[in-house]
Amino acid sequence: MSRFPTSLAPRGALTPKSVQILAVAALDEMVTSLVKASKLRISPGFLDWVADEATPLVELSVERFFRNDRFMASLRAGDPKIAISLWVRHWVCPRITANFAQLAPHVAGFSESGPAPLAAEPPRPAPAVAPRHRFPRQLQSGITAASPCH
Repeated sequence: MSRFPTSLAPRGALTPKSVQILAVAALDEMVTSLVKASKLRISPGFLDWVADEATPLVELSVERFFRNDRFMASLRAGDPKIAISLWVRHWVCPRITANFAQLAPHVAGFSESGPAPLAAEPPRPAPAVAPRHRFPRQLQSGITAASPCH
């Protein structure tokens, strides 16, 4: 049974705070799944890390990417709970693997399902430049050359 909040904001009216709440709920669900997968053999240090580092990381990541078009489009494309869950896995799983080797086998399934990385700033399109045409000197000066028609 999902513990995600069900009525934070009307559909399409996502706020930074509502997305942060969804993200922390997704982190909680992921941690619960890891605890179950590890058969309750998780160090207290991991739970401290979740509270002291992972939760602030998730909140700051939401705040940082809230104005990113790709991030927001992913939340609006379908169920925002699923999308934010994938983002949370993307942000947190590599750090779990790096810091808690005993959880790495359980994290592998989570980390492979995340989205592609986001740039801090969305890439800006290159300015369109019209191709430059070079005309022969005779045409530039108004002299036209007769072209053979064969």
